[in-house]
Amino acid sequence: MVDSHGCRSYNDRTLSTALSDINPIVLLDIKPMVTNVSQLLQEPVGSTRTVDVSGDEELDVQGKVELTLTDRSVLVRGRLTTEVETTCSRCARPVACPVTFDIEEEFFPTIDVISGVPVDLPDDPEAFTIDEHHILELHEAVRQYALLALPIKRLCREECQGLCPNCGSNLNEVSCCCEAPARDPRWAKLESLKSGNPAGRRTKTTDHPNPVGAGKISED
Repeated sequence: MVDSHGCRSYNDRTLSTALSDINPIVLLDIKPMVTNVSQLLQEPVGSTRTVDVSGDEELDVQGKVELTLTDRSVLVRGRLTTEVETTCSRCARPVACPVTFDIEEEFFPTIDVISGVPVDLPDDPEAFTIDEHHILELHEAVRQYALLALPIKRLCREECQGLCPNCGSNLNEVSCCCEAPARDPRWAKLESLKSGNPAGRRTKTTDHPNPVGAGKISED
């Protein structure tokens, strides 16, 4: 089953894991994506390489990225597609959501490719780096971009009934006998506004004490 966001539910899977054991946000498994950029680092600034990451069984990601050598880093840009395993926002059922996103990140060398001397890195502790073997790994950057690309509301299907707020039963599979929770009286005024008949609202009258023209003073 696929919802409007493209999320696919696992109808053939038994949800045997306790809800408390399921990551409420995402279960994302992206295999390591690495490329050796030693040759690129020895070329003039502005040199580029295109890395095709589609069709590889070792990768969960498909697409292409372009690597551009700058005066201080390797700039990675491209459009990628992957599938994120997460949970339905209503019933907590496992769903797989395909996401497509654009990536643009700098990766900083840690070792000078010619001399082998360590180079200074940016002060940002979260900056992405190229290791001492000149290997550029996309895994963490792709993971972060994929998470940001997920829809806020992830549903196994549009008509998902969710969980009973009292007993926690999956209302897509069973009908529980729980009574509807009592309404909080503090929301009464807001509910009346929603119904279009606010409580205590005065009806506007069209009568006027002085009809048009009445009480007009003559200049005679």
